[in-house]
Amino acid sequence: MQVHGPGMFQVWTRRSGASAGIKLLLLHGGPGCSHETFEVFDRCLPEAGIEL
Repeated sequence: MQVHGPGMFQVWTRRSGASAGIKLLLLHGGPGCSHETFEVFDRCLPEAGIEL
């Protein structure tokens, strides 16, 4: 997805799990904190009925 503002930015998204109820959006803090920090959530939250 492209985001337009003072410049043009690329935003990468990924879904994990499927829930009609709870949906959770996780945003990392930028440099020094990558998406790899959130990989642990892929294992536990979908089993609890939470879509990421």
